[in-house]
Amino acid sequence: EYDLDSIDPSTQMAYGFANFSLHCPSGIDFWEKVRFDVGLRFTNHNLFGSNLDYQGLFAGMFDDQTMGYISYSSGFNAPSLYRLYEPTAHWMSGISRGNPNLKAETSNSAEVGVKHGSEKVDLAAAMFVTLVNNGVEYVYLWDSSKDIDSLGFGDDRGDTYINLSRQLVRGFEVSGAYRMNEKISVSGNVSVLFGKIDV
Repeated sequence: EYDLDSIDPSTQMAYGFANFSLHCPSGIDFWEKVRFDVGLRFTNHNLFGSNLDYQGLFAGMFDDQTMGYISYSSGFNAPSLYRLYEPTAHWMSGISRGNPNLKAETSNSAEVGVKHGSEKVDLAAAMFVTLVNNGVEYVYLWDSSKDIDSLGFGDDRGDTYINLSRQLVRGFEVSGAYRMNEKISVSGNVSVLFGKIDV
């Protein structure tokens, strides 16, 4: 058993949020049909320092029922206390499952899409791409002096979390709903993802 108090499994985080929206009903057709949104989040983490995330959205109405939009955002995800401090160590290697040397995951995402809504029908379609850096993975460790084909039970060296990957995800999504009447509606959604991991 482990005394978790002896390893001080704690972190401190502070957040600040701000969001700005701009819509200009100025009497000019173009400006009445567009909208700008900007969001900011400031994070201060005692282990991973300060980080500023942002989100930007530009949307425009093609007509009273159809809107197009484009957005871009960033993200910051600090490792959990379990991933940092879980003290269980392998009996032979001494490597613990928790890894206090982990880096925070960061991401950037972009999306472009269109939405249509009427009394009977709602439709939406979007394409997106997300890049994640310093992806945290749970891995099993083995004796590095042996070839993979010759590994056996005694070559196990434990398991832990490490920053292993750079992940790129691209895809598109289409959804729709049809209201037959006040009590019956039909909806559907299709998402297609293409992922790539660089180790």
